[in-house]
Amino acid sequence: MAIWQYECYIVPIRKNLLDLKHEQIISWKGRECLQQKVDFLDLKESWSKDIVQYGDLERTCIEFIYEGNELAEIECRLDLRNFSWEIFKEILNYVRVINAVFLCDNRVVLPVEKEVINQIKISEAYKFCSKPIEFLMDRSGKEKYSDNLID
Repeated sequence: MAIWQYECYIVPIRKNLLDLKHEQIISWKGRECLQQKVDFLDLKESWSKDIVQYGDLERTCIEFIYEGNELAEIECRLDLRNFSWEIFKEILNYVRVINAVFLCDNRVVLPVEKEVINQIKISEAYKFCSKPIEFLMDRSGKEKYSDNLID
């Protein structure tokens, strides 16, 4: 995952979701996913035979991860450098169609535009894309950013 990507999982809705361990929450094993392909991102060749990838790994993408012939996980990454509202809304709709929710930074988030955007806005990826120099300076332990890029 790149620093400019917001990563989350698409997880099946189930009772007592918050009582489960992370591995159980993200798992689709034993669950039916009505649609295991998307038509709004191009199918790309994956680095693994166990992953069906839609979209570019360095941009917005959805990965269907299989163990054998069984769907195990669905990962979603949003490119915040070139955020596409059209693709974002398609992803929200897809998640609703398959009766799922997002797991974003260990928070269950409904596929509702405002709720997902609120999570994105507190993410490291958003901070990086909004103010990359300040983001990097904060992480390097340097003093407050100055306007002079070359000392």
